[in-house]
Amino acid sequence: MSDHTQVLEGIWEDIRSHDAELKGRRVRLTILGANGMPAPFFTNGADLMAYWKREGLVGSRSDITDRVTHAQEMRKKAETRS
Repeated sequence: MSDHTQVLEGIWEDIRSHDAELKGRRVRLTILGANGMPAPFFTNGADLMAYWKREGLVGSRSDITDRVTHAQEMRKKAETRS
């Protein structure tokens, strides 16, 4: 068994192919976002909101004039889809 740190990267199936060599070893798994970067982690709503603002997600839907009605309509569609 090796004492050095090893980095494995790929899709889940790639990582699972190493199960025999990793059996009994401590591992750390980092789930990457779709862009290949680590997904951000937030401990509170203020940090999440600041991230959304930096990424341009807050206020990006100028076509939604009544956000409460829009949310209710989306919830209704989700509840009635098959």
